[in-house]
Amino acid sequence: KGTNMKKIFTVTPGKVLIIPDVHQNIGFVKAILRKEDWFDHCVFLGDWFDTFRPIDNQIAYSTKETCNWINSKLDDDRFTWLLGNHDLSYISSYKPNDFRARATPFCCSGWTKNKAKDFNRTINPEWIKKVELCCKVGDAYCVHGGFSHNQFKPNMSEEENIQFLYDDWEKTKSIFMYDSHHWIGKVGPCRGGMDRYSSPVWLDFFEEFKPLDDVRIICGHTNSRFNPQCKTNSNGLDNWCIDNEQKMYMVYQDGKFEIKPITYKDYGEFLQV
Repeated sequence: KGTNMKKIFTVTPGKVLIIPDVHQNIGFVKAILRKEDWFDHCVFLGDWFDTFRPIDNQIAYSTKETCNWINSKLDDDRFTWLLGNHDLSYISSYKPNDFRARATPFCCSGWTKNKAKDFNRTINPEWIKKVELCCKVGDAYCVHGGFSHNQFKPNMSEEENIQFLYDDWEKTKSIFMYDSHHWIGKVGPCRGGMDRYSSPVWLDFFEEFKPLDDVRIICGHTNSRFNPQCKTNSNGLDNWCIDNEQKMYMVYQDGKFEIKPITYKDYGEFLQV
């Protein structure tokens, strides 16, 4: 059950920011960090790469600029970096200073050789080491896509199963790209894959996610454009998906989760790349 591996990181009490899919919109992150003039910790839910906006629209940064911003924050222990499926694309094809860049079975929409080359040349490999599958904030597990019973082994509790998956990712993340059948790359039919179910970085909140019985999940990944999505389990625990095209984020403080909006007015000069 992974008892020899490290425990899932649990954010210590205080004010915690939870920021969903960035997709190279670093102005979104900067605006939140300015709006929240102090915080104790910040959890990023993944998907730093593959913007769906033109680079020259003064919102999206290039892959290289995104890598440089990430690199500038690696010494700050207040930041926790979770794995997204778009991040997985570039991590799986990463080779230090490799200008050739090869696609892998884990690459998803948006990955290109040119962007992979920029990633390889620019990203600090320490970031790849820091990227984790999930973490815990209060009573909630933060993860990019979500956890489901389909991913779990029988005869283990939900929390034991999450710990098991966390352990296995920590153990295999430096070599997973050599195993095309690794569970991290499973993609269900609703996301265009051929697997029976999706991994925690691919799980679709609308089509695949069903609330677990005993734990709460906070995720990104499934874009609902304008409104956060909530599913409540039988014990009254709300599970949230907060991927809304960089329009909102979440704050955890004093035992409560609060969703907050971010607007163009909040961006201010951060609209300028």
